[in-house]
This record gives sequence, structure tokens and C-alpha cells, in this order.
Amino acid sequence: MSSLAGNLRRGLRDIAVALRVAPVEVALGVTAAVSWSLAIAAKPDALQTWAEIATLCALAGGIAWIATLLHGLGVLSVGRRWLLTLTGFAAVVLYDRTLLDFDRVAEGWRAALLVAFVALAITLVPLADVRREARDRRFREVNLRIVTRATGVGLYAGALYVGLALAIGAVESLFELHLNDEIYAHVFGAIAFGLVPWLVVGGTPTITAPPGPPAEGMRIVRRFGVYLFLPLLAIYYLILYAYLVRIAVTEELPRNLVSPLTLLAGVIGALGVMMFAGADERARESAAGPDDAPHAPTEHPSPVDATGAPWPIRLAAPLFLPLGVLGVWAVGVRVSQYGWTEFRYVREGALVALLVLAVSGTWSLLRRRSLRAYPVLVVPTVFALLCAVSPWSASVVARRSQQARLRTAMHAADVDTSTAPAGAEPLRSVPDSLYREIRSAGVYLRDHFGNDAVVAVAGQRVASERGAYDLAERLGLRAQPAPGARRVAAARVEEPLQAESLGAGSLYFVEVPTRHETIPTSGVRGDSTLLSLKIGSRTLSIDLARVATWTLVADTTGEAAAPGRRGRDPSAGSGEATLPLSDATLPLRDADGADAGRFVVRWLRVVRDSSGVHVRAVEGLAVVRPRPPSG
Repeated sequence: MSSLAGNLRRGLRDIAVALRVAPVEVALGVTAAVSWSLAIAAKPDALQTWAEIATLCALAGGIAWIATLLHGLGVLSVGRRWLLTLTGFAAVVLYDRTLLDFDRVAEGWRAALLVAFVALAITLVPLADVRREARDRRFREVNLRIVTRATGVGLYAGALYVGLALAIGAVESLFELHLNDEIYAHVFGAIAFGLVPWLVVGGTPTITAPPGPPAEGMRIVRRFGVYLFLPLLAIYYLILYAYLVRIAVTEELPRNLVSPLTLLAGVIGALGVMMFAGADERARESAAGPDDAPHAPTEHPSPVDATGAPWPIRLAAPLFLPLGVLGVWAVGVRVSQYGWTEFRYVREGALVALLVLAVSGTWSLLRRRSLRAYPVLVVPTVFALLCAVSPWSASVVARRSQQARLRTAMHAADVDTSTAPAGAEPLRSVPDSLYREIRSAGVYLRDHFGNDAVVAVAGQRVASERGAYDLAERLGLRAQPAPGARRVAAARVEEPLQAESLGAGSLYFVEVPTRHETIPTSGVRGDSTLLSLKIGSRTLSIDLARVATWTLVADTTGEAAAPGRRGRDPSAGSGEATLPLSDATLPLRDADGADAGRFVVRWLRVVRDSSGVHVRAVEGLAVVRPRPPSG
């Protein structure tokens, strides 16, 4: 009981300390928590507004805590601390007024990069505290305190949420209440966005305390790295080097998965450097006396060199060099095919940053110098800032690249944007690949940068807010498969379905090929238009030949086609024909040919090639009547 009371007193003391030493950070955390609850109680669209508010709170709170930490370390006076805090607030307000808009995907990337920059900048605060020769040690010491504090608070917050959620469920069950499920979201927001930041900044005095003896936490971190990071690093390096040998033998281009794997391997190696750099030197200094520290023997030698880092960690840097080049190459292949996007730019930049660190680590290895921890975070901090707000930011590069991609495709399609096409002018056929290039570039620009980015290239004919989604048609184009290529057509039913018109029976949703396991099916036969369904012990069939033929005829010229639904196969050509409900209702046959019910096609994709007509995908509703009694 005394231990519980002591923990409670310490928790309350931390809350009071946070209010005293970091009132701005606490207020911003409470603001994020309150706005979260208001967004949950409002319409779902309000969550986007909350995300923007939370981004502003995170940026302003992070800058304020940087000022608080610098003041706690004795680097800033009280006046300069508040000057830095107010300057950060002004910068955040300017960002909100000029750039922040989550309706545009590119601004979501910018916000994420800015939050990452501020978070990484917090880890660099100790570098302003001490002389150069002690900088790395102080850096690791303060950041270990931050990580320890944040980890402890996170575990406590998780346990608290689970306990409160169970308590709410118990009260609801025992007292037969009908509580809104949103109560769990409110509890989560109060803990995650209000309590967690409050408790973390409450540890500021401990985090900024003067240097002390080597902490047991550093030894725990090192053991954690030995048993987790080193095995993972070895596994990823083996996988990537094996794939590098495959590329050398087969001369194939690297796949898209290579760059994420390379990034993960590089990050594991970088974290390993932070964990181990100087850890064994500190342990030996702690174990040795003040007079004999340089000569103190170690009873059990550890797998480290004289500079204090395990050899596998030091070798990770030179071994990463060819892997980093492979990752950069893999991203470059996609860029040459589809242009820059924010994600490709961030991946490429992160790989280059890791290569810079690998070159630095290799140079330290060759000169037998001790590895330093702080460059591991200095490089990505600078990179995050450049990617967010510089003239070479991810959004600027991606916008220019995708506009150039669209401009090149329009030029290849001989589109003249200086004159508007006549209203009755028929659509002109272009290769299907060129059609899809124009359409995908237009949609990307619209979603990521707004319709103005499309209008700047395609002209006023796409000035409407949804104009980018049928950009090719507005430019007077339609898809034309190459001669000899297979023909792909699609149709769907728009009319509402009256269930009573199908008769009595069990209703099933059919999706072939299945994305979700709704009912067991045998799929579509690749050499016919016959669909076979396995329902219980019965094998039922639907002949889709009539619907397939109608679809191919109706969707041949595109005149009867409606705009395609997003998420469908992009090879579906100019759109989807509208299939009448009367033609979409088909008989369902039992194995012996007897009538077993009705099947209503809701969506269909058909392929015609040299071997005939094939149904490749279908969605619909099946009403299955009971099997008549025998005898």
C-alpha cells in the first residue's frame, strides 16, 4: 500500500512539475485531446480538421519543449527561452495560414516531414550543452533519459487505457447501460494526447540534470541490441546481398520492395551505432577506479574493438555501401518510369542520407576512430527540413515531375491545349498505355496539389473541380488497345434491385475472384463464360455468355460507357457500360440442370482474345432456393 501511495505521489508531483516548468506544452496537449473529443462527437469529416489542429499543436509544442530543454540545460536564459517559444508559435501560425491543407495529399507529406524534423531536433538539444570532446557522451545520456521517460509513460498509458476500457465494459454490463462506443475513443484521446505529453514533459528536470555515473539503462540498451538488432541486421543484409547476386546473374531490374528493405537495414544499422557507440568504454570506466581506469583489466572480454563498438556494428557501414546504391537504383527505376512522387523522393533522400552515414562510418573504421552517435540524427534532421520547406522539397519536386510527365504524354497524344475542342467532336483513339498515362498523371496532380496543378498543364477545359478524373476524355481522347491485343470491357448495373422480384430463398453475395471470403466458390473458368459456385453440398452454375457478349458490344466504342469506378483494373479502357437490370438477371442452375434460383450481376469484367470470350471477374447476388425433396 505504501508503494502504491508513493507512486501516486510521484505521479501527482510530475503533473505539478509539468505545469510549472512546461505550461505551454501541457496546454497544447490538452488542446489536442479536447479537439479530438469534439471531432469524435461531430461528423467523420471533422477528423481531418482535428489532424490539422494536432499537427499545429505538435509543431508548436515541440518547439516550446526545445526551448524548455535548452533552458533546463542552462543554454538559454528565461527571456530567450520565451523568445524562442513565441518565434516558434509565429512560424506555426504562418504555416497554418499559408500552406496547411490536408485536402491535398502533398500537404500531408509536408506536415509529416515537419513533425519529424521537430522531433529529431529535440534529440539534438544536448549538443548545445557541452564542449566538443564530451558532446557525444552527453548526447547519448540525455537522449537515453528521454527514451526511458517516454517508454515508461507509454507503457503506463497503455495499461491505464486497457484498465479503464475494461472498467467501462464491466459497468455497462453490470448496470445494463447502453453507452455509446465513442466513449472508448474519448478515453483514448484524453490519455494519448493529453496525459502522455503532460507526463513526458514533467520529467524535464530529470532529463536536463547534470551528467552522472553511467546508467544501468545503457547496459540494458546494449544487451537489447545484442539480442535483437544484431540478428535482425544480419538477416536483412543476407537477404539483400543474396538479391544483389541474383541481379548480377539474371541482369534484371531491382524490384520495388528493394528500397524499403534497404531502408530498414540502414535504419537498424544506424540505431545500432547509437546503441553501442562508446557504451563499452563507459562500462569499463565505471568498473575501473579513478587511478587505474586506463589499465583496468576486463574479466570477460567483449566482442568490441578498442574504440568501443562491436565489430558487426562497425562493419555495417562499409557493408551498407553497395546495398545503399542498390536501393537508390531501385527508386531511380520507378522514377524513370512514372516520375517523382513525394514517397519516392523521401525514400531516395533517406537512402542518400544513410549512404552519407555509411561513408562516414567507413572512414572512421579505416582510421580506427570511435563511432559517434549524434551524426546519426543530425543528417536525417537536416534532410527532413530540406524535404519539407526548401526549394528542393518533396512537394515541389513531385509537382514539377508529374506536370512534366503529363505534358510529355499530352504531346505524344498530339493534344493542342491552346484551342478548346468542339462540343460535338468525336473522341480520338490513342494507345491504351498513353491514355492511362494521361489519366493517372491528372488524377495524381489533382489529389496531391489541387486542380490548379492540372489546369496549368491541360488548360481551362479541366477547370471544373472533378475535371482531372476524366482528363483524357476532356482532351478528346479515348483508349484504343493495340492490334492483336486482348479486348477488355466492363459493365455494371445502376438500377435499384427489388428483392421480392427474385422469389424466396437464401441470399448470398458473390465476388469472383474473392477479395473477402464470403462463400466458397470455384471461381470463373478461364476458357468459358460459365460461373460455378459451391454452396454447401450443392454445385450451382450460371451461364454468363449473353451478358458477356452484351458487355463487349456496349463498351466497344465508349459511347455507352459511364466513368469507371476508381480502384478497378486500369486496363478496363474508357469506362464501364451500364447494364440493364433485366439483362443482368440470370437463372441459377443445379448440377442436374434444374432451376435453383436467380443470379443478378452487379458488375462484370470480360476479356476477348484469340481464344474466345472469358469472364474474368464478377460481382452479384445469388438467391438460392431450397433443394426440392426427393421422391
